[in-house]
Formats: sequence, C-alpha cells, structure tokens
Amino acid sequence: MSFGVCRVEKIKGAAAVAGLQIHNNRERMHSNTNPDIDRSRSELNYSLIEQDTHNYNKLIEERLQQGYKGKKAIRKDAVKMCEMLFTSDGDFFSRLSEQEQKQFFLDCFEFAAQRYGRENIIAATVHLDEATPHMHLDFVPLTPDGRLSAKDILGGRKEMQQLQDDFYSTVSIKYGLERGSRADLESGEHSRKHLETAEYKEKLARDRIKQAEQTEQIAHERIQTANQAAAEAERIAVDQQQKAEKHQRKRKELKAKKQAEQAELAQLEQQKKNLQEEIDRQEIALQTEKRTHEQQIESLEEKIAQTESRLQALQGQVLTAEEVKRINAKKSLTGALRGITYEDYLNLKATAERVDQAEQIFAEIDKMIAKAKSEAEQVIAKARSEAEMIVSDAKSKSEKELEEFHRYKRWAKNALDEYVEQSDKKDEMTKQAEQSRETLTELQERISSAEQEIERLKREIDSFNKTLEQLTQNQDDRYCSFWIESSLLFAKLMETAQEYRVAVRMEKSADGTTIVKAPVSEKKYLALAIEKAKKLLPPQPEHQEQTQVVQPPRRRGPHL
Repeated sequence: MSFGVCRVEKIKGAAAVAGLQIHNNRERMHSNTNPDIDRSRSELNYSLIEQDTHNYNKLIEERLQQGYKGKKAIRKDAVKMCEMLFTSDGDFFSRLSEQEQKQFFLDCFEFAAQRYGRENIIAATVHLDEATPHMHLDFVPLTPDGRLSAKDILGGRKEMQQLQDDFYSTVSIKYGLERGSRADLESGEHSRKHLETAEYKEKLARDRIKQAEQTEQIAHERIQTANQAAAEAERIAVDQQQKAEKHQRKRKELKAKKQAEQAELAQLEQQKKNLQEEIDRQEIALQTEKRTHEQQIESLEEKIAQTESRLQALQGQVLTAEEVKRINAKKSLTGALRGITYEDYLNLKATAERVDQAEQIFAEIDKMIAKAKSEAEQVIAKARSEAEMIVSDAKSKSEKELEEFHRYKRWAKNALDEYVEQSDKKDEMTKQAEQSRETLTELQERISSAEQEIERLKREIDSFNKTLEQLTQNQDDRYCSFWIESSLLFAKLMETAQEYRVAVRMEKSADGTTIVKAPVSEKKYLALAIEKAKKLLPPQPEHQEQTQVVQPPRRRGPHL
C-alpha cells in the first residue's frame, strides 16, 4: 500500500534559501553533503517552469516587487519562501511509466498553483537522482490582497489537515494512493509524528545498521546454505566422476569385447565361406561322378549295341526259331534222328550256344546297369544329404552368431547412450558446483561490503554521539557553543549549516579564536552539520596530524 506525500514548510533567512537553491539545482556537483545523490543520474532531473535565473533570492525579490502591496516595509526576519515536497514510495513509482510519472508531478504542480497562486511559484524541480523520485516546489507566500504572510497562507493544524485532505481528493485518489492517518483535532492526539530531516536521517542510519545486521545474519545463513550446497555439489561431482570412470572402464571392456566379437564374426564368415566352397566342391564332385556313371551307362549301351550287331552278324549261322520248327527230325528205332542233316545239327548246336551266350550277356548287362544305377542313386542321395546337412548347420550357426552380434550391438548402444547421459549429468553437476562457488564468492564479497558499511555507520554514529555529548556539556539555557581554529573547517561548517538550516552565530574570543553558537533546540542539527563539515575536509598527508576535537577548558565552549 503506497501513500501520497505532500509536505510544506517555511524557509527562514536568505542563507537557508540559498542552501535549498544549491541542493535543488545541484550547483555543487562534487559536494558530498547529501550521500543519497547519484551524480551519474543528476542529468535526468528537470524543472517544470522556466526562469531567467536560478537565484532563488533574486526571484523572491522580483516577485515581491511585483506583488507585494503592504504598507509597511518587509521585516528582515520575515518568511519570504515556503517549500512543498511531493512524492510517494519506490513501489508506486516503479509501476509508472516515464510519461505517467511526469504527469503525476504536473498534477502536483497544478494542485499547488491552484492553492497558492501560479504567479507566486518561483521553482518546481523534479529530482530523479536520489533513492525515490520527488519534487521540490518553492513559492512566495503572498496573500490575494498582496500581503507577505506565511502564517495566513499555511494556517495552523486544521489548515494543514485540510491540505492533506485536498491533496488526497485531488491527486492521490487519481493514482490509487492512500492518505496518511488523520490527527484527532478535538483530543489533540497525533497518530503519527513528522520527523525533521536530520532526525529522519539519524533514524534511517540506525535502521540501516539494524538492516545491515539482519542482512549479515541472512548472509551468514546463506553462506552456510551455500557451503552445504557446495559440499553436496562436490560430493555429487565426485560421485559422478567415479561413475564416469566406471562407465569409461566399462566402455573400454565393451569396446574390447566388441572387437573380439567382430573378430569371431569374421572367423565365422570365413568358415561360412569355406563351407560354401566345400559345398561347391561336393556339388562339382557329384556332377563329375554323375557324368562318370552316365559315361559308364553309355559305354554299356554301346556294348549292348555291339552285342546286338554281333548277333545280327551271326544270323547266317544261327537258325531262327521258325527255321528250327520247320526242321522235321524223327527218331529211329535205334534212337538216331531222321530227317535232319548234319549241317542242321551243327546249326542247331551253334544256335543253342549263341542263345546261351546271349542270355548270359544280357543277364550281365542287366546286372551291370542295375548296379550302376543303384550306386549312382546312393552316391547322389548321400551327396545331397551331406550337402543339405552342411548347408543347414552353416546357416543355423550363422543365424545364431548374427543374432548374438545384433544383441551385443543393441547392448553396446544402450551402454553408450547411458554413458553419454551420465556424462551430460556430470557436466551439469560440475556447472552447478561452479555456480555455487561463484554465488559463495559473491555472498562473501557482499558480507564484506556489509561489514564495512556497518563499521562506517557505527563510526559515524559514535562520532555524532561524541559531538552531541560535547555540545550538551557546553550549553546554557539558550545556546550551545564551540570554537574552531581551522578556517577551512569553519568555511565547510557554514555550508553544511545552510543545508541543515541551522541558524549559527559567529563571535571572536579574547585570544582570537572563532566561536560559533547555535540555539539549543537546533543542537542535533548542529552536530550533524559538524560531522558533515569534517567529511568535506580534504585528506591531509600522513605526516600531518588531522584536525581533532579538543576538550576545552570549562570557561570556554567546545574546541574544534
């Protein structure tokens, strides 16, 4: 939840006006009086009105010459300028674009112009080089009838509360900003107390110290967590390294096994080739043996043909069966044959002998043919059976070896994929471990910077408390006083006193020392101005002693 901030205050004295001018216009670019200013972003600051000069006191005098209608001369201590501050928190401005942000400050400008008169506004400067964007609007408190009266223009508590109500209804509600808690005017109770600039910065410094201590504790916890994470990452990295080495060894074993399998597969291929060559040789031998048997059969057939030729050649001597029947042979009483000649007898005898020879020849031929056919069929059957067995065994063994090779190949591929995946995981864990180390280094640097900042803030607070204590010891009912011997420190103190709007007085003591006095009510601001003045002093050489605060005698004020 963001709040709209609208504050207004009176500016007393020309010195205070000049201090605001220096701050608002960033006239001293190398000044370190405001540590919240980022000089690299000061060029982003801009003004909502154009003026011929940036001298506030001169602009005030010009406006008074034009608009002041009072009968009396203006008193020297009169309030001639008031300043308004318009802002919100960083979260609100982060939600606005650059154009929306500028429109917000334009609406704030219009609100002030309608309330206090556009012609009375001498400056409206937007600062974007500090922690939160804000606008300083400065105007001369002239009444409508031409009187110079900041009291009538600003009014009392009731008017200030009405100012907040009007700002909320006119500007804040338009941008979704909340109004701060209202004061109970009847009971006089204030729900919130406004802090002056010095008190606010002191409170802010203490809050920063507390925040830095919390940051330090969180940083220590984060470092512990980062150390644990780094140790875990280191353990995982070592584990991954061991797994990677194991996978590497396994990969080498797989590679060696693969090479052995490939050699064995090549041997099997060679055996398969040899078997195929043996089968081819067997087939050639079978073909040769077949051709031999065929030649034998052809030889037997030729012998049969020759026998038939011989039989045909003997037909002149051998009787045919018809001729044998026509022989009319009869047996005589003595047992001899009648009706047959001796020639017929010889022919019959020769015929019988030839028939017996032919039958023997044919029987032998039939036996030879049957035996040749049987042997040929056995040889062919045996050769085919052996060839089929050889081919079947070779094919079965080759299929088994090929299947085993493919199985091994799939296993090797899976193992290689697993190794690659583990390698990727190892690289990722190594990267995470490196990031953890970088984070640890960054946290250590931030802790070191935070510790240095804490020490610096502690030194500043201790120095401020010491200065405040010295001023408290040297004060009366109205003033706190001190004297200084360094003219350079006095010049710097005059600058910082204007920034913190401290009304200081200068006196000379009997011994010529410069004494500076300020009202007791502005003691804290004076202490802050002293600390700022010390910081503005140029560094002194190491062989020279730096300016120190010296406890003065009781008859004199504090010695600086």
